[in-house]
Amino acid sequence: MPSIAVVVATVALVLAMVALVRERRALQAAHVAQARFLGVIEATGFGVLMLDSSGRIAYANQSAADIVGYPVHSLVGQEKHSLLHRGVVDEPAGCPLEQALQERKSFYGPDHFVDIRGNLVPVAVSTAPLSGEGGTAIVFRDRSTEVAEERQRHDALSMISHELRSPLTSVVGFSNRLERSVQAGRLEVADSYAEEITLLAQESRRMRDIVNVVLDVANLERHKEIESEPVLLRHVVDEEADRLSRERPGATFARGGEDDAVVESDERYVRRIIQNLMENALKYAGIDAAIISDVAQAIGAVADDTPSTDQLTLTVEPGPTTTIVLVGDLDPATAPQLEAAVAEAAAADGVDQVVLDLADLTFIDSSGMRVFVLAREDLTSRGRGLQLRNPSANTRRLLDITGLGEIIAVD
Repeated sequence: MPSIAVVVATVALVLAMVALVRERRALQAAHVAQARFLGVIEATGFGVLMLDSSGRIAYANQSAADIVGYPVHSLVGQEKHSLLHRGVVDEPAGCPLEQALQERKSFYGPDHFVDIRGNLVPVAVSTAPLSGEGGTAIVFRDRSTEVAEERQRHDALSMISHELRSPLTSVVGFSNRLERSVQAGRLEVADSYAEEITLLAQESRRMRDIVNVVLDVANLERHKEIESEPVLLRHVVDEEADRLSRERPGATFARGGEDDAVVESDERYVRRIIQNLMENALKYAGIDAAIISDVAQAIGAVADDTPSTDQLTLTVEPGPTTTIVLVGDLDPATAPQLEAAVAEAAAADGVDQVVLDLADLTFIDSSGMRVFVLAREDLTSRGRGLQLRNPSANTRRLLDITGLGEIIAVD
């Protein structure tokens, strides 16, 4: 008869074998689950890097290797910053992604990685710190196709618009000449033909303005720098008054205000604003009304009736819908302030939408419009939205003139 010690040892052995079998099954199940998970990740085409606490790559999937052109085995053990940002940002402190990794914060946004051939690869990157181990997970995707398609779209849009400008210039010129000849009595036609000639002139001018707006929006979306220069406003006002006098015989124009008023901006946009103001005055006041252009008002043509504060104050109300309240002027001096605030809000965790409250905005120019475009692109790349709330009548008119009101939500 076996002793008690033998029985106990046998039971312990059986229990150990059962535990070993269970552990092996659990390990096999974990391997299966891991393989499935990695298979799903590979199917998305997203690159995945796992960094250890020292910032070195502990794991890289095949998609990550394909995007940057390295073999998987050569990525493992490499320091992420020196490998993927070599020559782009010399110091890690100057890299927003590296700063987020060092501070163990989440990061989401556009970036550029350097592939094995030294070429810049545009990527969208998302990171999250790993609990317990002190490492970080990096998920990224290649945006090369998107960037190329966007460039082609903007190039095609600019080319088409430029090609339309030449024939439109001739159409506008000849239709205006016909309209002036009919209105002055130098050309006698039936009344029905006279109405059609007037309509032709009006619609050709409208088409010219549409093409110009399309070109302006394309330039803004491509981040084309504003060609800022001193613009003598009385010259622009006088030239537009002469043009409208030729196009609209019978209209009377007078200019008041300061003769030496100068604004630092792109003359094309200043001229566009003055054109719209004077044409709207003719449209709503009537062809026989006297249109008085005050140069002092033209400087603040896109401003609200509130006196200028000559500065910009921002109040941020955080949350899933982060609201930024603007008080004051949005111009070249203050635009970077708003750009930084929007970028910070866009990068924050849990933000679904950024709302810019413009109720107390007293002035905005092309530099402010450019911030709106950049903010929309940044937020859209992060899967988040931008909304402009409570714009004044003049600000809304500027959004309509530039076409931004059609691509950015306005409430």
